[in-house]
Amino acid sequence: MPDAHVGNITFDELKIPGSFLFRSRQFEDARGTFWEALTQSAISEAVGELFPVAQVNAMTSVRGAIRGLHLSRVPPGQAKYLVCVAGEIRDAVADLRAGSPTFGRVEMVSLAGGDGQAIYIPPGVANGFIALSESATVVYVTTRKFDPANEFGINPVDPQLNIDWRIDQPILSKRDSDAPTLAELVANNELPDFARCVSTTLSG
Repeated sequence: MPDAHVGNITFDELKIPGSFLFRSRQFEDARGTFWEALTQSAISEAVGELFPVAQVNAMTSVRGAIRGLHLSRVPPGQAKYLVCVAGEIRDAVADLRAGSPTFGRVEMVSLAGGDGQAIYIPPGVANGFIALSESATVVYVTTRKFDPANEFGINPVDPQLNIDWRIDQPILSKRDSDAPTLAELVANNELPDFARCVSTTLSG
């Protein structure tokens, strides 16, 4: 089945329902390369509603640094749109929505600066990445401003998730290394409900 497209953007749904990979057509000349990093109409076509931009964040990571896995509580819920603008990363999309047909599944996507690709992560799905190049810069857009009270995470090296980060000794923050495992989150009933996540509007 061919990818759907809007203008210069093609997109297809990942194996985790509600998450998408976007690819922009690239235009090259003697000066360099141009592509569309984010196009509202393409995101809206994919997810079925407007993607309201609340905050745009940028970070640079050294090789081996893991950021994540993080997500927001639902409600209120938060979606993300992530682009690698320099270097190379391996991104993990983890379905933590209780009751989801792909609950506990992790999908890996490689992104590199200038490749014209981006990932959309819906509410209730966790995201994290590791920098594979000496330095990598990532920009991500969120539908809600950062609120520490609504944010939580899962340990990125949890054996149950079995994520292949491709680096033996990754660099973790204390917050991420101390984050609970999937089993602990399940036992404490801390995970968002799949049906509620799906019914949550991005502008709500």
